[in-house]
Amino acid sequence: MTDEMRAREEAICEVAGVKDIGDLSDGFHTFNQLYYQRMILFATIVKQNRDKAWKSLRHEDGELCFGGGWFIVGVDTPEGSYTYHYEDNYYSLFDCVELECGKHWDGHTEKDVTRLLSLPALEKQEQVNTQSVNSTHTTYPNALESLKILESAKDENGCVPMSLVRLAFRNILEQDRWIPVTERLPEDDTEVFVYLFDSKSPYIAWICDGRWYTEEFEIEKEHEPVAWRPLPEPYTEEEA
Repeated sequence: MTDEMRAREEAICEVAGVKDIGDLSDGFHTFNQLYYQRMILFATIVKQNRDKAWKSLRHEDGELCFGGGWFIVGVDTPEGSYTYHYEDNYYSLFDCVELECGKHWDGHTEKDVTRLLSLPALEKQEQVNTQSVNSTHTTYPNALESLKILESAKDENGCVPMSLVRLAFRNILEQDRWIPVTERLPEDDTEVFVYLFDSKSPYIAWICDGRWYTEEFEIEKEHEPVAWRPLPEPYTEEEA
């Protein structure tokens, strides 16, 4: 802060009868209260868009923000970056990747705050790569395939959207549990392991038009499966 700016603040505080300009109020909230609320809201945006967010104690030129004691935090939106500066005691509040230096400033100002509105809604983020990791399908990526999906989804900072991480782990877990038929059924004509109502060992079976079949017989209604699970990945010589 320059001497001129400091003198202006002191003059305003004297006229308003407050010790700090942050204590000025519009009759409902002080500047300090409003700035704090804005910071919490931006921290929430950063947390929900962690794969697009970053922070650094230094500007892009390598210099400490304002000589030290401050940091810059930004979110890369489809319309460009948007950033704020905060005192470094709030550094841990922002859950995002830490960079050695801040990214290039593209000239954005407070008028560009509407860039934040271009961020995709959370439900749309959850749909990323659903063709590869879709919990409604009978077959799921195995552990290796799920890791490959996560690796390919990394951004330039090495971050992966949490929505994909959750989906990948959910799909790995799906490979290792029995799914009650009351929860959902497999796709038609897809072989799966099943446990019949009165059996002690699993069978390989499939469902078609609401009826269950094995290679040897059609399963009677009163003996239909109570649970099923996807078949494991086929054996390959590479695994030997």
